[in-house]
Amino acid sequence: MLVDVIDFRPDLPLEKTLGKNVAVIDVLRCTSCIAAAFSNGAERVVVFEGVEEARAYANSLGRANTVLGGERKGLPLEGFDVGNSPLEYTKERVQGRICVMSTSNGSKCLTGIKGAVRIFASSLINHLSVFSALLDAAGDVTVICSGTGGNTSADDVIAAGALVSDFYDRACGCEFTDSALIAKSVYDDWKQERFDLTATKHCKYLMSLGEAYRNDVLYCMTENTCPVVPLCCGTTEDGRGLILINNR
Repeated sequence: MLVDVIDFRPDLPLEKTLGKNVAVIDVLRCTSCIAAAFSNGAERVVVFEGVEEARAYANSLGRANTVLGGERKGLPLEGFDVGNSPLEYTKERVQGRICVMSTSNGSKCLTGIKGAVRIFASSLINHLSVFSALLDAAGDVTVICSGTGGNTSADDVIAAGALVSDFYDRACGCEFTDSALIAKSVYDDWKQERFDLTATKHCKYLMSLGEAYRNDVLYCMTENTCPVVPLCCGTTEDGRGLILINNR
């Protein structure tokens, strides 16, 4: 089993995902929202790259049955039920309902994966559960960091390193690319408080938006509070939306 870590880009070579088990990471905050939604009883999560695509799909299902969430530049979208805060995906709001999302980075990454055997949504709050599912699935693993606006995000690298560390510590016979080992090193430094995430660009931007966003960062950077396994089970009829279920 080969474990690799890469950044997402629209022209991602097919060889990076073809026939692989893929874990997509967007810690701040898309994949953390997905994990929180399933932890609080969401029936499924449907992710779209486009805002209007998400809105139209939610309307087609009936807004009483859906929770429409998303953001651009970190800010909630007009007419949506929630923004991109995992703390908004409460049990009272999402239990038994379908969550429809469109976000700046994570949605683009999730819907842009081609040729993968399985696609999981991972974050710090559920990485150990996703690791167990990847281990059971067998096969090579590609961990994809969504990044921010086409740039690497330290929070995603930390969460990628957490998954790599899970394989490193708990699985035998794995091989690791250099990028995977670098991610693990960043995670180890963060765990030992040698890496200050709050000093990074994306984190500072979110926290500058207000206290609620600071609470989001704290929530998203706490490990394994949501033992869920978001797994892609198909697409919407038009092929634009990625449907995820909790495979836990």
